[in-house]
Amino acid sequence: MLCACGSRAPIGDDSGPPLGDAAAACAGNTPPRCIKRRGCSAPELVAPQCDAASGQFSCPAGAQVYQRAQSSGSCRPFYGAPGVSTFGAGVTVEAADGRCLWLFGGSDGSGPHHPVAAVAGDYAPGSCPTGPLVTRPDGTALDSVDLTNAGSDKLVSLLHSVRVGQRTYVYYRLYVWDANAVFGVRGLGVGVAPFDETTLRIPISSQLLWPNAQDFGDAVVRDASDQRVYLTGCGRSKGLTGDCHLARIDGAANLADTGAYQYWVGGDQWTRDTSSARVALFDSGPERSVVQRHGGGYVHIFIAGFGSTIEVRTAPAIEGPWTKARNLVRCDLPEDDPDAYCAEPMLHPELSDPTRPDELVITHNVRSLAKDQDVRRRQRPADYTLRLVRGQL
Repeated sequence: MLCACGSRAPIGDDSGPPLGDAAAACAGNTPPRCIKRRGCSAPELVAPQCDAASGQFSCPAGAQVYQRAQSSGSCRPFYGAPGVSTFGAGVTVEAADGRCLWLFGGSDGSGPHHPVAAVAGDYAPGSCPTGPLVTRPDGTALDSVDLTNAGSDKLVSLLHSVRVGQRTYVYYRLYVWDANAVFGVRGLGVGVAPFDETTLRIPISSQLLWPNAQDFGDAVVRDASDQRVYLTGCGRSKGLTGDCHLARIDGAANLADTGAYQYWVGGDQWTRDTSSARVALFDSGPERSVVQRHGGGYVHIFIAGFGSTIEVRTAPAIEGPWTKARNLVRCDLPEDDPDAYCAEPMLHPELSDPTRPDELVITHNVRSLAKDQDVRRRQRPADYTLRLVRGQL
């Protein structure tokens, strides 16, 4: 279901943190609700401060007055940025200066690339993120993917990012053009690389974690203690969905060391033998899904193959038990294309509303099986660009 994004959150008693005794000088004045953004993490409500001299409240440094924007519930984030006709869902990473960056997959007509955009520091919950792309000094769009070490003949699909200590790492799936393969590309495996916070680029390597084998990275999440990183790897055993298996690695380990990963075999048992990972955690769609911490537990969102609805399940712990999947929100698809479907959902906690903890903000790609899909995309690129929707748990 789509949320009623045009309405304002109720104020009531849940208007933010307690003010404390220092607010006595401002008694009689209504304190504002203040929101503080935290990079790519969910924003939080913070207490306003009282200026004893003026008797007025204000938001502390780094915070802004909370205001819910009027919205129709779905939108095209960053659409219209110069140089890019269509966007594909990528990953979010936190820059050294605290900005939340979106690393896209897309095309400007000259070939695959991964442009970068930044969520505005004064983004209002409920609105659609907009703004120009991050550019090089010469004004051209920055490509976040560096294929120098992997080879320019390779294609990259960015899967997920995870911040460990003071660095952000990005898991990716590497492909190569192959005329004999389905869809014209052949998968090589999954790798991981650090995000360079100076150049804002990812140095992709052909040295992969799981080459030509069962791989992981369809979903990536840190545990509640931030001590471990968990990854799911989903097969295609059920046609439009497939069983997902679970891997983990200590956050202090080298994420690029395949031997440092362990694989779940049920209960509290783990092994370092990837071939033994045969216990299904849950099933998921044929492409990337998302697992994130939420409300003291975990939430998993996915889209079944060629689907039109984003589905969700929850669990108190990463190993489960997971609830039965249910429909969360319909994808925003072109009304006059019956062959359109959605894929590659991504959760965006950085766009969430702290007064609506059960509202999930999600982007998804738009694809089509129509015979004239290339013509449709050229004539109406807005119909097939990245979409943002909101669903209620």
